[in-house]
Amino acid sequence: MNKKTENKKIKYELVVVSGKELDKSQVKSLLESIKKELIKAKAEDVSYKEMGVKDFAYPIDKKTSGLYNIFTFISSGLGLNDFYTYINRDKNILRYLLLKKKS
Repeated sequence: MNKKTENKKIKYELVVVSGKELDKSQVKSLLESIKKELIKAKAEDVSYKEMGVKDFAYPIDKKTSGLYNIFTFISSGLGLNDFYTYINRDKNILRYLLLKKKS
């Protein structure tokens, strides 16, 4: 990669859906571990907001609703492959969606 590509920082938004059966301490632990993994993947300005429980349009793993959380961060995108591995292996995460935000 050239230096111009390496230094370009992009704003991202990550939506994470977890099971609503988790208690508050488990949710807090999950969110903090996601934040830690993002920082390990060289993300900057990582923050999250809890959006609460919402119903699904269709069942996911026999569940009809889940807890939604939104992370925002800035990254060059180079360290996100290890983050994908982490988030795909976490059993408490039902679904996630990573989006690039317009600058």
